Amino acid sequence: TVLLLFVCLSVIIVSIITFFSGVDLKCAYTADFGATPRIEWKFKDLKGYQFFIYFAGMITAEYAGRITVYDGGLRFNKVTRADSGDYDCEVSGNSGYDEKTIKLTVLVPPSKPVSRIPSSVTTGSNVRLTCFDADGSLHPPIVVQRQHSLPEDPTMFPNFKNLTYKMNVFSENTSYIHTYIHTYIHI
Repeated sequence: TVLLLFVCLSVIIVSIITFFSGVDLKCAYTADFGATPRIEWKFKDLKGYQFFIYFAGMITAEYAGRITVYDGGLRFNKVTRADSGDYDCEVSGNSGYDEKTIKLTVLVPPSKPVSRIPSSVTTGSNVRLTCFDADGSLHPPIVVQRQHSLPEDPTMFPNFKNLTYKMNVFSENTSYIHTYIHTYIHI
């Protein structure tokens, strides 16, 4: 006698959600798993650490009050940046097993950019001024500009004798172009 068992698990993929909003992670399964299948939810964060969210029919202490588990899914009341990562839904029962992964990215709005200026500069050396946003999930274009305009060739003027002025335009990827206009320094 040959017994063929077919079980099916489906997930609805939620990939990008906004900071502090709620989200449902859906994990539907067929009746082939039986009337009372074992369901587990695990989370792997962006650093690779893995945690149980729902295990042995109970929400783990770290997620108590933050999530609700219902038939066919898991609901977060509010998500934060720390909730970005991979969520595994595992269903087993009636000798069947299946596991699906839902990748969740939580979008965090950008904050005020932080600039970094070297504390000292040596005559004749290059100076790198940087500007970045450490909080936002997607980094919008940042433009750094002087408050006063510079001549086309500043080295032709006595007030700008000891400086080099460069404008660098570069792209980290095709989505965002950052322009930095380097401020001159009198030495």
